[in-house]
Parts: sequence; C-alpha cells; structure tokens
Amino acid sequence: MAKIRRLDLSDRSIVEAYFRRYKPEISEFTFTNLFVWRVARPIFFAEIEGSIVFMVNAGQGDSEAKIVFGYPIGKESPLAVARALDISVAGFARIPENTAHTLREKGLHVEADRDNWDYVYRVADLAELAGRRFHKKRNLVKKCLSEYTCRYESITLALIAECSDSRLRFVGRKSPESGPTR
Repeated sequence: MAKIRRLDLSDRSIVEAYFRRYKPEISEFTFTNLFVWRVARPIFFAEIEGSIVFMVNAGQGDSEAKIVFGYPIGKESPLAVARALDISVAGFARIPENTAHTLREKGLHVEADRDNWDYVYRVADLAELAGRRFHKKRNLVKKCLSEYTCRYESITLALIAECSDSRLRFVGRKSPESGPTR
C-alpha cells in the first residue's frame, strides 16, 4: 500500500524532480501552485512505482475518500494508481483529454468541467488587446495606468523582501495625480 501524506515545503525537491522528468500537461501542476492551495484545501500525495499522484479530500477529514487531483506524474496509469492507493477514490479532477479518453475506454464516466479548463492566449492578442473580445481587459489596463505609476523592475533582494512582507495589503505605488491611497 502506498503511503499518503500531506504536501509540505520539505517535499519540494521530490515533486519538482517528477515535474522535470515528466512534463505536466496541466497548468496547475507546479509545486508552488500545489503548495499555496494546500491551505484552502489540503493537498496529499503518494509515490507509487516511480510515479507521484496528488489528491484532495472528497469531504473534510484527512481519512475521507480522496479525489485524485490531476493524473499520475510518471509511468503508472490512473487506474493502476487508484488500485495501488488502496483507499476509496471518489474520482479524478483536472485530467487532460488523453487521460479522460483512457478512462472512458475502461468504462468509467468522465464529465468535462468547463469552469476548470486551461486556457491559452496568443502573445499577440495580449500585447495588442485588439477588438471587442478584449474590451474589458483594455478598460482594466487603462484604469490601472491612470491610477498607478507602473513600471517593470528587475527582481532584487530588496524587492523580494518587499514582496514577502505580510504587512503589505497592496502592491503598487499610487501616482501623485491620482489622489489619496485607498
């Protein structure tokens, strides 16, 4: 039986090694993303036969049935991983289309969750924000530029310290003509 444990900062090197060997297809599969979200919903993981699998609880308690989050990173199939876990697997979430296809072929019900699809923009589209499609985004950019002094800066040790200061509620500097800070 695979040992399931909560994701912790000390697991970073293990997780990142899997991601380097087996390039994830899902944008949420970065150690940073998984680690940050573990506060809102605990993330668990297990290593199984040279693969790593992430899980979240189907309910609230640690002993509850698990939902496999994503697909196994490595050589094992989702079904082999589910069997090796030797726990109640309540389902799979955030899986790529090829994994969904494999699960369908095995007779499992797979539902698309449009609200959680990855999305991709063309660089030119975001650089130009042309057309009606980007009207709202253009307005947000204009509002930001009118209210704040925006500039690109190289990341320095001083900026890292500023960014990690938990007392900061807002990142940015108000432009003098935009009025009082909110």
